[in-house]
Amino acid sequence: MSSDEKRLPIALLWALLLLVIGGIVAAYVGTRFSASARAAKLPVLGTLPDFSLTERSGKTVTRGDLLGKVSVVDFIFTSCAAQCPQVTAQMVKLQSFALPRWKNVQLISLTVDPERDNPEALSEYAKGFSADPARWLFVTGDKDRLDDLTRNGFKVASASKVPVDTSPDAVLHSVSIVLLDAQGRIRGYYESTDMDEMAQLRGDLAALAGSGGNP
Repeated sequence: MSSDEKRLPIALLWALLLLVIGGIVAAYVGTRFSASARAAKLPVLGTLPDFSLTERSGKTVTRGDLLGKVSVVDFIFTSCAAQCPQVTAQMVKLQSFALPRWKNVQLISLTVDPERDNPEALSEYAKGFSADPARWLFVTGDKDRLDDLTRNGFKVASASKVPVDTSPDAVLHSVSIVLLDAQGRIRGYYESTDMDEMAQLRGDLAALAGSGGNP
């Protein structure tokens, strides 16, 4: 075999390698563009005000802890025996879906019963769902501040279409999950009891996280 004949297969291999690399680059760019385009279409439904609350670890959580991250927020109380475990189960699925894929995603659970849900109670509840202590925050605080943030900040009092627990010790609250971008802006409400809306949330979350959280 001549030297020219030997060089031909090597040239073909290099050409194939370049095609593969080009395909990978094109796929990455296409995915990033698609994510950015979808994220940009999400409406801006409000901006969270400043707040200061307490996480289960005892550390203070403020609006600044949301900036630069895509946040998924739900509303629960630890003694709830009806919807809360179902809502938290959806957050567990989001933990498995999102946290390994995107470092800029965090989950936040706000109690609607801060008089009973102190950091210790929230810690026990979180352990029962194997919640990541670094990236799934469980937050409590002053009742009036939490009520104001829930109703006037997240605006979830009217977001839920599903009746909530009506037992004697129940606390009226939404079963919606809220999606925030990296600027602390509300980009979507999703009914945790509706599987189609949960699928929509995963897609919107992927778009926001994949675009850097600031479309």
